[in-house]
Amino acid sequence: RGDTTIDGWLTVWCGGHFSISVNTGVILNLSVILDTGSVQQGRNPSQCMAISSNTPNGNVGADNMASVYAHELVETISNYNGAWHFNRSAENENADACAWNFGEVNGNSNVQVGQKRFLLQQNWQP
Repeated sequence: RGDTTIDGWLTVWCGGHFSISVNTGVILNLSVILDTGSVQQGRNPSQCMAISSNTPNGNVGADNMASVYAHELVETISNYNGAWHFNRSAENENADACAWNFGEVNGNSNVQVGQKRFLLQQNWQP
């Protein structure tokens, strides 16, 4: 819902990941991101945007969400239960080691998947 508010979203966090246990004992690992292309009252989505114009696919919200999603997906897979951090004392996760670092950028993107190009944060691999 567009009117849902969560303290800290798009002001402190651009996305997040967590795990929950359901009745059957199965653990679900989830990544959550918000639409950086829509400005909601009291939020500053620009802090979650790598590029604000001339995006690879012509969609400011979706192109920026792809970068945050890639970041959160890597952390969801590698740190699904909070057990692993590259810097335990700071509780930084592997994708945080390269947060907002895009490496070599060609025009307005650094990754190509099929015919689509994206500007994605690099992710540290231990």
